[in-house]
Amino acid sequence: MFLNVSDCVVVFEFHVIVLMVQHRAVTESINQLITACAVSAAPGQKECDAALRQIQVSSAFEQDIGSGLRTS
Repeated sequence: MFLNVSDCVVVFEFHVIVLMVQHRAVTESINQLITACAVSAAPGQKECDAALRQIQVSSAFEQDIGSGLRTS
């Protein structure tokens, strides 16, 4: 049995979604590790650094997803 093009697109989109979820989980784990290991110089510095990392990761993640969806 062969898959038609629309079936292949659905399978591809499913795998993209799974990859996105896994990417997010790895990113969050790395951020938790960095936060646990970080030495803060001032009160609230750890939280501020974590928020900045999350913004940077979210921005890069959205750009990656956007470029991936435009090419498909």
